[in-house]
Amino acid sequence: HLPTEHALLDDDGDGQGTLEPDVTGGEGDGRLAATLSLAPIPTADAPGDSTLEALRAEQARLEAELAELRARQESMTETEYEAELERLLLEIARNGRAIREAGG
Repeated sequence: HLPTEHALLDDDGDGQGTLEPDVTGGEGDGRLAATLSLAPIPTADAPGDSTLEALRAEQARLEAELAELRARQESMTETEYEAELERLLLEIARNGRAIREAGG
């Protein structure tokens, strides 16, 4: 019998991995990983390349804004947080659809 492997995330350099990443913007593992995307690298001279590049830049900006919102959640009322969260999630969804439609 082989022991089961459990992948750990350690992106803060302390040598201590975690199964539950901290994506709230704190100092724990997961802060850096939450900002990375494993999207394919666009090829040069592809039609609509500049459009895709702009859409991906917007996607990165929206994801960063979402991380900032989650970090500020405790300082906001529930109503404010939910309204801002809904606005951001809708923008992210629209941006994702635009990326898919542009061939990304």
